[in-house]
Amino acid sequence: MIRRPPRSTLSSSSAASDVYKRQLYDPHMGMENMGLMLYSIVRFVKPKRVLEVGAGYSTVFILQALHDNATEMAQLKQVGSFHGMEDWLVEGSLESAEPAVLHCIDNQEHEVFVEHGGLGAVQKAAESLGLSHLLSIHDADFFDMSPADLAGGCPWDFMWFDGITNDDRWTQTFNRWWHELKAEGGLALVHSTLTNTVNKAWSSELAAEEATRMLATIDLKPLDGEVDLPGLAADLRQRSTEAWSDAHELVPMCYGMSKLRMSCTFELSEYPDTEALAECLVDQLEDQVSSTEVVNERLDSLGDFAMVGLLEPHKKYQNSFTMLQKRGDGYSEPLY
Repeated sequence: MIRRPPRSTLSSSSAASDVYKRQLYDPHMGMENMGLMLYSIVRFVKPKRVLEVGAGYSTVFILQALHDNATEMAQLKQVGSFHGMEDWLVEGSLESAEPAVLHCIDNQEHEVFVEHGGLGAVQKAAESLGLSHLLSIHDADFFDMSPADLAGGCPWDFMWFDGITNDDRWTQTFNRWWHELKAEGGLALVHSTLTNTVNKAWSSELAAEEATRMLATIDLKPLDGEVDLPGLAADLRQRSTEAWSDAHELVPMCYGMSKLRMSCTFELSEYPDTEALAECLVDQLEDQVSSTEVVNERLDSLGDFAMVGLLEPHKKYQNSFTMLQKRGDGYSEPLY
């Protein structure tokens, strides 16, 4: 028996219509077409681990797309073929049991969003639509967060950024989270990038960006068992010549001792390479550190990616988005 693919419940559900139009929609957000665009892209690329920075109207569309993806794949698995054509499905594509999840971050400082009920309204909308099991809400300032703050430990498949790009910390923060995106075709979408002066400058500089920083992970071996490693990690974060991560790891050695493993970013104008930084740390921390070892390093640039921007020509504001696709590790689409 050949079954039709599942239809989206977003446009036909009266409950959905009431929730996303009455509770979360505001024309100042410019999301009347962007919401549908996000829905379509998520449906198309089937991400499992999704990050949204800036909650609201878009959240419901992403959640519904994740739900409809699961329904589609379950139906295909039940039938065992694509409309009766068994050789059309990619081998193993129906076997993943990993549930999709949307991690939504918002600090609830946008007045219009708060007037519409803020994160509470988003949670209520998700519950009304039966989609709350796909949603993980984080009431926090994105710029104060580290990728290590979110559970999972796996690369992100899809990122959506809205309403935060005018902050001076945006470029550095975007670069840090970009490195957590899946190398094989992971997508990052940024709202309002083509006619906003600040965002246009940012997106225009991306393609021409040259690496001026190094991202490295270093093991620091203590002088003896009396060294306070968490205290040493806190001291490293206070240094001005490097930017050390919020997270650290205590790696067991021998005789009950551990070493401190941390990551940092530094300017290549400050140190020519990671070995130079490691040697400097031993010299400056000689009363605590006996030796160091470079675990890994990479240039802190965006690497290989493709980029396209789309414009709504009838609007002056909130009228565009830029989509970046990560193409690292020699990624290319398979040929069949």
